Amino acid sequence: MPNAATGNEFDYVVIGAGSAGCALVRNLSDRTGSKILLLEAGGSDERIEIQDPTKYFGLWGSDIDWKYETVPQEFANNRALRWPRGRVLGGTSSINGMVYLRGDRLDYDTWGYLGNYGWGFDEVFRTFTSMEGTSNGSSSGPLMPAVVVDQSPLSQIFIDACGELGINYNDNFNSGKLSGAGWNESTIYQGKRQSSYRAFLHPIIDRPTITIETNAIVQKLILNSSHRIEGITYIKDGKEHKVSIARELILSAGAVDSPRLLLLSGIGAPEELRSIGIKPVVELPEVGRNLVDHMLIGVAFGSASKIDGRNPFVTESCAFVGSNPGVVGSNVQISFVNEKNFVEGYEVPEHCFTVIPGIVRPQSRGWIKLRSSDPTVSPLIDPRYLSETADLDDFVSGIQISREIAKTKALSPWTTGEVAPGPGCSSDKQIRDYVRSVATTWFHPVGTCRMGIDSGAVVDPELRVQGIANLRIADASIMPTVVSCNTNAASTMIGWKAGELIANSKK
Repeated sequence: MPNAATGNEFDYVVIGAGSAGCALVRNLSDRTGSKILLLEAGGSDERIEIQDPTKYFGLWGSDIDWKYETVPQEFANNRALRWPRGRVLGGTSSINGMVYLRGDRLDYDTWGYLGNYGWGFDEVFRTFTSMEGTSNGSSSGPLMPAVVVDQSPLSQIFIDACGELGINYNDNFNSGKLSGAGWNESTIYQGKRQSSYRAFLHPIIDRPTITIETNAIVQKLILNSSHRIEGITYIKDGKEHKVSIARELILSAGAVDSPRLLLLSGIGAPEELRSIGIKPVVELPEVGRNLVDHMLIGVAFGSASKIDGRNPFVTESCAFVGSNPGVVGSNVQISFVNEKNFVEGYEVPEHCFTVIPGIVRPQSRGWIKLRSSDPTVSPLIDPRYLSETADLDDFVSGIQISREIAKTKALSPWTTGEVAPGPGCSSDKQIRDYVRSVATTWFHPVGTCRMGIDSGAVVDPELRVQGIANLRIADASIMPTVVSCNTNAASTMIGWKAGELIANSKK
């Protein structure tokens, strides 16, 4: 691909080469052949730890992580939690756990019910299938999600244990129905991580109409008096560069950095912008609001024997359940791994496994704000974890169900007993204290540039930012409500669908 220095005007500029951005650029390029510039703050993904599906924990906190951190969480024992976000080609799809779950029909039909035409389940199902490929050739998209081969026997035993509790087997989580227990699809292809960059852009690396500029730190968007984006400025190698935009600018920087760039450019709540010395340009008070993130926690058990070591830290299986009988569908996702995970502060034996309940329809909402007008300063992040009692209630139910799974005839012979939090954590108060002390992010922040048809929405269903002529957002930040499972598949779909929306608007 050519270097950006070969020209300073492009039909489209996309900021962020992550899950959504790479999918968007590929689909838009395939459909239009337009001249596209993709700017990525990070660098190359050429490192073993990215390509090896078992090494991703070592990437968190490294040089390819933005190393964001929340403010102290009032309802989670005032803990400030790390928020790993990928700063590399592929974005967070290059450092995540690779679980690929589309979501439930109810998730997307809720988006449609809220007035977001084209985003109901039937419509997004077609988008998913168009970007995905299959080994048997029935679909020919670039992304190849699949159930991990050569599964650990203990993952099958977990599924059997769920069956004993009446959690029925689900043979395809990606059919639109999540409830039940079964096998996750993952973005692991031919034994290696298939990030969004590897799936969508690496195969067309020589396409001359696409320019990828890495290590490019975008400073702000340049708006004219008519509220049209004329260009952007970015820093690379210590020098400022300006790029002109002929048609549209698309933000695909994620749920943290898309709102951050809007705010730095004077697009947001006027009083908050003025308080840090930024002149308001477009009044959009909900920029950075509606932040929602899944949370999870571990319940660890000692193993009665040495555990099969295949696919370490790959979440092969999980279950979706309701926290109480009145829940429609499922609001708790229970994952299973053959190692210690998400039980920070607890000592566990060398051989153990972890049942990991997570809340996937949280009610707590938070925000992202700027600390200052300096674009090099990280933003304030406050998801307000557990601020709604319902989220704590769902965690208590999730832990209780996880313990019941471990007591089944299928799984109980494999364990020497619970080691974290342990049998001493039994009362309702003790379990709630454990949640407040240990529960953490599931790395699924969304919603900070909410899509909708109301006056408060940041983008409309065509992903166009209100009040700006040629700016769209395409990433997890536009989700009006969070999907009730891992968010990477939905984020990638948003990018792919955006490519189609933009191409159709050009006609």
